[in-house]
Amino acid sequence: MKRFHSSYESLHRIRQQEARLAEMELGALVAELRQAQQRRDDARTAVDDASHQIASLPLGAITADRIQADQMFLFRLHGQLDESERAVEEQTVKVDQQTAQVVEKRAGVEVVQKLLDQQRRVHRQETLREQQVRLDELSAHRAARPHARPQTMQGDPS
Repeated sequence: MKRFHSSYESLHRIRQQEARLAEMELGALVAELRQAQQRRDDARTAVDDASHQIASLPLGAITADRIQADQMFLFRLHGQLDESERAVEEQTVKVDQQTAQVVEKRAGVEVVQKLLDQQRRVHRQETLREQQVRLDELSAHRAARPHARPQTMQGDPS
């Protein structure tokens, strides 16, 4: 039986590798997104903690200088929070784009896989037909030969 070979095999391997690379890149982007989300959550916590501390100051501790320093500190914390929220949004867009790439790459693998499967089915059918033709020829050849009877030994069986 002849071995199946298709030009789609190498294309299939290439597409699989591209899909794996896209999935790896997606994994890295998701990890970066999680880090950005953690930084954002930490910034929110810092803003909340600072706001709570400022709100719980005793009235006698509130001075104009203290108010100005607290406002500047909160302004800086809010800036960090805004920056971290933008980073999360940007990273989310990157993850979404890469997810679309992964879906596209996987679809490409599936298309080539279907073509390869179709070629394998055709090859298998052709191979079976060839084998059947050979069997038919062999049967016809045997049928055309005169049947030789096996020689039996006559005489003394000792």
